[in-house]
Amino acid sequence: MGSLAGGGESKGFILVSHLHDAAECGDTTLARHLLEEGIDVRSSYDDGVTALHLASCKGHVSFVDLLLKSRCPPDIGTSIGLTPLHYAAAQGHTKVIEMLVSAGAHVNASCAKGRTPLFVAAENGTLESVKTLLKAGSQVNCASDLAMKRWSGFCCSMGPVLTLLIAITTSPCTVQFRSGNTRLASAILAAGTERNILNKNFESPVHIAVRTGDSLMLELLIKEGCDVNYCEPVGNVTPLHMAINMQHSPALFSCLLNLLLQGGCILNWRAYSTLETPLYRSLDIDREDICKMLLSNGANPNLASPFDITALQKACRRGKTYLVNLMLNCGINWKRERWLQYYAAQQGEVTEFKEINKMLRRWKTEVVSLQAQCRIQIRRILEENLKQKLQYIPVPQKVRDYILLHDLL
Repeated sequence: MGSLAGGGESKGFILVSHLHDAAECGDTTLARHLLEEGIDVRSSYDDGVTALHLASCKGHVSFVDLLLKSRCPPDIGTSIGLTPLHYAAAQGHTKVIEMLVSAGAHVNASCAKGRTPLFVAAENGTLESVKTLLKAGSQVNCASDLAMKRWSGFCCSMGPVLTLLIAITTSPCTVQFRSGNTRLASAILAAGTERNILNKNFESPVHIAVRTGDSLMLELLIKEGCDVNYCEPVGNVTPLHMAINMQHSPALFSCLLNLLLQGGCILNWRAYSTLETPLYRSLDIDREDICKMLLSNGANPNLASPFDITALQKACRRGKTYLVNLMLNCGINWKRERWLQYYAAQQGEVTEFKEINKMLRRWKTEVVSLQAQCRIQIRRILEENLKQKLQYIPVPQKVRDYILLHDLL
């Protein structure tokens, strides 16, 4: 187990070992005997773990009480700064937590990595520990090495090194969202934690919920006021972009998308250095099912596209006949489709797919039906998030379905 922290004699080593053993099993009788023998209640090994740490970890209330009454400092730390309160919080021993706090333990004490007892409690999913620490005045936005707060300044190059990281902090909030414990997350959020804090991967709690496919957690976060459009500072990536990148199943993505839209998700946000919209991103990774959902809800195929390649052009070149038809019914800004400027000279054969060429020719040169024109104009007026907006417009269900392209899906 190593030598004594202070390099004591063999007898001292044995006494310390016995005290630690007594703490492990909660033997107060042996502990009293050892203390009468004159052993220092603060004795530890090289790692700095004392009998109070062990007793707190095991939840031995009587043993902790004995050590505290023997004047053991309640905030005594290990070699990495962990206090008995960290140990008790990690294991959910609320009675021990209350005893340590009453004895003067600092509820916001942080270890070498910046983790507070509340952070450790959240990390280990001990709900009662979290509630007890919050009641004792633990701060929910204390610093740690696992996350960083919203930046007040940012500077970077195209290389891997990011410079000027401002206001580095963390919150137990982000850790717990990763575990999916909604009750614990609710308790931490109710205590006033910062909603849009970022971890080292520049993910907000909403990003993490979307990445892990945790719809229950996402619903909670939206209800508690987290920003569904909060983007990470490097690629400007929103939770919606992350949901697309994660390659979730169609059913799960549909659920996540509906929740994000209910939270006010911006459907046409541009991310990455290439200014990709969610629609363009889903085309890029060949997720036709996601494209359908996005177009139905109001994704705009006419926005500025990376390298002047539009969503329509990409769909045409890849032979996505179904998606081309959907985009045409959403309304195309033909001036943006500069790749079609020599349409007449090429006699309409701008792609290698005959059906797509036929559709392009018909929509560009022939008169579109009044019904189709009405749908296009209504969609342009309402813009994105159509499903949510149509709930507040008194129109027949058939008209609502028609606007949402249900006749084509």
